[in-house]
Amino acid sequence: MADSLHRHSELSASDGTPTSVQVDTNGDLKLGVSTARNSYIYSDDGVYINIDANNDTGGQAFVIGSNRKTNTGGTQMFRMFESGATDMLGPLAIGTTSTATVALDVNADSIRIRTSQSPTGSGTGIQGEIAWDGSALYVCIATNSWKRVLLSSF
Repeated sequence: MADSLHRHSELSASDGTPTSVQVDTNGDLKLGVSTARNSYIYSDDGVYINIDANNDTGGQAFVIGSNRKTNTGGTQMFRMFESGATDMLGPLAIGTTSTATVALDVNADSIRIRTSQSPTGSGTGIQGEIAWDGSALYVCIATNSWKRVLLSSF
């Protein structure tokens, strides 16, 4: 159904009215009230997914959120950036279907920090960071201020 809006094709409801799913002349999928390369998928209860490939929202390439039924507003819960960075905007539960009660809620008997680091007492650090090496566990207690616990075999 090519038309004056230069839409290449679109799906139509059984009564012939166009839906909000379109494919433009470039083959870009348009979902919801978006333009090509910035697609939204909405549910009736406000959960949404935004796929943004044109960098018009600060480099966010993929967003999952809630409380949004139009192309504005809502609460972002998970973001993946074009740089590859990700962030969670709220508590994260791992290994459980229960709601997380703190920022990171892990239902397991261990966690793993893969890369070792040996900060000095005044080395670069952000309060709350945890590090390790073969001799000690380190905790940054204030900006650039570390404490350590020496390790021993048992």
